[in-house]
Amino acid sequence: MKKLILITLLLLLYTTIQAQKHQKDSNTIDPNKFTGLGVFKIGIDTNKLLNYINSTVDSFAICISYKKYTEYELVKYPVFIRLKHEGPQSMSGVPFLSYNPDVMEYLLTTCTISGIEMHDIRFKFYKNKLINVNMAGSDDILNAVIAKCGKGKSEGDKFSGECADISNMDENNMQCWSNGPLIAMNNIFVRYYENCKKDISSNFSYSVRCKELDLWEDKKRENDRKALKNATPLEKFNVTFPTHL
Repeated sequence: MKKLILITLLLLLYTTIQAQKHQKDSNTIDPNKFTGLGVFKIGIDTNKLLNYINSTVDSFAICISYKKYTEYELVKYPVFIRLKHEGPQSMSGVPFLSYNPDVMEYLLTTCTISGIEMHDIRFKFYKNKLINVNMAGSDDILNAVIAKCGKGKSEGDKFSGECADISNMDENNMQCWSNGPLIAMNNIFVRYYENCKKDISSNFSYSVRCKELDLWEDKKRENDRKALKNATPLEKFNVTFPTHL
């Protein structure tokens, strides 16, 4: 379980950094190129997603704790979950979950579109527009994107280190596709553990950057750093080891 969470965090972190690196300045998305999977297209409003969900999913929930979030990630049947902060630390640990009041975020545990199974699908809306979709990767998803867009630009990183050192990733293979400001990425990670067992994990995402939201997030991080610097030892402990975990 801890290995799965660690890999998920690394995948999301790496994908976000690379997406920002490859983002284009153009504001025009070509509708004839990749814009999303099925109805999950960049720029749709919240109601369009919710209408689709209401017609296909029977189970709904609100998640306000990191512990519940990790449990939902393992669910094998469709559940649509609103990810919501109950307090300053209630969802700490959930990667890249925004505190911005104009952001709405959801998790769909699994669904099938055009015969393609998708799992752990995260949606991020800003001011009622979909700006980011992130999910577990698969050969079916990758092949569907390649069939529409051709092979993406390939990049890779290799990390040296003993397989006993779990802090070292052995290999990362990435393909990316761009459509104006939209960037789609498929990442495959290989990681070794203490017993030299090799785990392979993948992630697929697509997004557009929102400079207004980026500036808000940067300002919040800076304010959080200042607050933590002036916090009491007990307050710092509660941030590092939240009681809800």
